[in-house]
Amino acid sequence: MPNNVKRRYFCTATVLLLLTIASTSAGAESGAGLFLGRWTILNDRQGLSDQQRPYKIIDVVPCEGHICGISVSDTGDCGSVLFRHLTLHEGPLGLFMDGSGKWGKDSLTLRIIRLEDAPQIRVFLSRFTVGTGNEGTRTVEYRETYRRMADAACSTT
Repeated sequence: MPNNVKRRYFCTATVLLLLTIASTSAGAESGAGLFLGRWTILNDRQGLSDQQRPYKIIDVVPCEGHICGISVSDTGDCGSVLFRHLTLHEGPLGLFMDGSGKWGKDSLTLRIIRLEDAPQIRVFLSRFTVGTGNEGTRTVEYRETYRRMADAACSTT
C-alpha cells in the first residue's frame, strides 16, 4: 500500500477517534447539566421532619469536577452541602446520579433520577443493612419528587 494511502487512513481514523471522544464528553456534560438548577418538592406540605427539612429546596451545582447539592431555605439563603461527588449513569430507564447524602448525622446512599416526562427529578436516600451471607436489606428513608424552579444561585465556594 502506498504511503499516501496509509497516511489518509491514519488521518481518517484519527479524526473519527477525536470526534467520538468529543461527542462522548459533550454528552456526559449535557447529561449532568439536565440535573443542575434549583429544585423544590413537587407536593409541598407542612410537617417535614428535621432530617427532611434541608431537602425541601436544593440547588444542584457543579463542584470540584462533580455534582453537589446545597440546601436552600424558604427565604433563598444558601445552607449546608447535602451531597457531593455524584457520578452520572445511564440505565434502561434514563439518566441518574449516585453518591451519598447527609441524613441527620448519618450519611446514606443517594440516588437522583431524572424523569423524562417533565422537568422533574426524584431523590432517594436509602440505608443498606447487611444480613447473613451476601444478603441484605435496603430501606428507603426518603423519597421525594422535585420540580425545577430556576437556575441555582448557591455554590460551594
